[in-house]
Amino acid sequence: MRGRVMSMMTVILFGFATAGALGIGFVGDRIGVPRALAGGGVVIALVASLVIARAPTPARAAQDALTSTGGGRH
Repeated sequence: MRGRVMSMMTVILFGFATAGALGIGFVGDRIGVPRALAGGGVVIALVASLVIARAPTPARAAQDALTSTGGGRH
């Protein structure tokens, strides 16, 4: 199982970075490098804000964990 996890991490870290560099290079050729990098920054900021908005708070996550397991009470 560890090998599969490590292979996915390798794909994520190296494969997506390569694809992203290719994409940003293509866009940079079309609209200019500063605009392409600014656009990439906007996309990253939007995705990060969506992740933060959808992430549960620690208190809510603890409450959900207790209710899904029955809270230790029978």
